[in-house]
Amino acid sequence: MAIRLLKTFVFFILILSLILSVPTFVYTRENLQEELQDKRNLKTRHDYKLTFKKPYYYNHTVPFFDTYGHTLLAPDFIRLAPSVPNHAGSIWAQLPNPHKEWEIELSFRITGSFYVGGRGIAFWYTKDRAEEGPVYGNKDKWDGLVIMFETPDHSKKRGYPFIMAYLNDGTKVYNNISEPNDTMLAGCYKLFRNTPLPIYARISYYDSTIRLAVDADDGGRVYQPCFETKNVHLPTGYYFGVSKEKHPVCHDHDILSFETYEINPVDKLNRPLRPHEAEKIKKGSAENYEIPEEVKKVSKFMK
Repeated sequence: MAIRLLKTFVFFILILSLILSVPTFVYTRENLQEELQDKRNLKTRHDYKLTFKKPYYYNHTVPFFDTYGHTLLAPDFIRLAPSVPNHAGSIWAQLPNPHKEWEIELSFRITGSFYVGGRGIAFWYTKDRAEEGPVYGNKDKWDGLVIMFETPDHSKKRGYPFIMAYLNDGTKVYNNISEPNDTMLAGCYKLFRNTPLPIYARISYYDSTIRLAVDADDGGRVYQPCFETKNVHLPTGYYFGVSKEKHPVCHDHDILSFETYEINPVDKLNRPLRPHEAEKIKKGSAENYEIPEEVKKVSKFMK
């Protein structure tokens, strides 16, 4: 009996020593986000002229953006359409996108009491802007990219929220497509209706690849991939927008933020010189700089 107890004690000591010798690591959501960010290894620069977030408006307008339809401005959100049947709205950037590679962080909330959804919202990057039509409140035969966040729609036999991306060259009629799933660029299922927290969607375009990642649980800190599609060519000079179309089922469609980043921006030291900068360097910079008369007067007064 004593020998058996001794063997058991020695075995327990060996197991304990093995456990203590192995380094432990608690894998938190923050660690996961840091690892995902490291894998992306992207340099970004915020573009405030293609961005809106709280506080949204100044003098009853959203700086650098225009709103259309039944869009409502509130201190905490921009409501594309209220809970009224057959109401639509949109918000569009006033300036075209100058960046070859870019990233959008969009946060929104869709809520409603009906057991089916009211179609949802759409993110646009298109050649034309703010042209009302039948595709999520925007025109059909668009030229560019659309990502549709479609809430459950029993008329399409889809009872779960679905995200889908389409490219159009301005010639295809979307509403004539009998089965849109066969022509979509990419898509994924994701719960984004009546969620406890706002939805964050990160839309990235770089290396000729369009990527979408979604965070429904952590306020934009931990994104999960939705899709990634290569060999996509999107030109500069198109416009960003978000829209919601008319639908008999009424929901609140609230945009909380829209932030734009340039990916891999040119370093300030390596950027091309403006004409006046090149001319000043050519003349000898400060040696040939003429002091304005106003400055000369102030200098004499101070003496």
